[in-house]
Amino acid sequence: MRRVMCVLAVGLMTLTACGGDNDDSTDSASSAGDVDTTDAPAGDPDGESGEIPDFASDFDRVCTTQVGFAGAAPYTTGTGPHPVMLFEESDGNWYQTGDFPEGWEIAEDTDFEDNSDLAPLELVACAALLEETPTGIECEFEADDGTVTLELVNTTYEVTVYEAATADVVLTATVATDTTDCPFVASITEGDTQELIRPLPDDYTNAVKDAVVPAA
Repeated sequence: MRRVMCVLAVGLMTLTACGGDNDDSTDSASSAGDVDTTDAPAGDPDGESGEIPDFASDFDRVCTTQVGFAGAAPYTTGTGPHPVMLFEESDGNWYQTGDFPEGWEIAEDTDFEDNSDLAPLELVACAALLEETPTGIECEFEADDGTVTLELVNTTYEVTVYEAATADVVLTATVATDTTDCPFVASITEGDTQELIRPLPDDYTNAVKDAVVPAA
């Protein structure tokens, strides 16, 4: 049976917008934006408590520059859970993603005039693409204008967990995929010939758990 490939063109980049039941389908992700580092946090006009980003996606700065946000909660030595946010690298950009267990993440509310809801974050996990391993397996997908064949490629990511406030490294780990099964949907840009398999949520959970819920 042919698999389905849904494609949505946005500007100069072709992105996918597909859903499916397979675990290898693409998670919804928000592109990280720029942060104005001169503004004080909402409710703190003098900036005495330190800088907090305007939006959760702005924590990507920790991944790209290893500069933290002093207004974020300090990483403590307790058993946790210590709130964490995950960013994954794709084509040189960092995207907020992840699906951690309940209580591991902070909840960003819709009151964008007050960013105090971001202050409890203690950790930022950054997953950098380290290696691509082609399998030689070809997967056929159905598109609007016919079929597309993509080679299945496993991936290895290096996960670095930083303290959100200081950007100090708390933990490093490696996460790798190892599958021979074609996904039900594909997420590609125009001209791609490969389908890269991303780690599953459980893979990232296991990679960061020693920092989020350290053993007593």
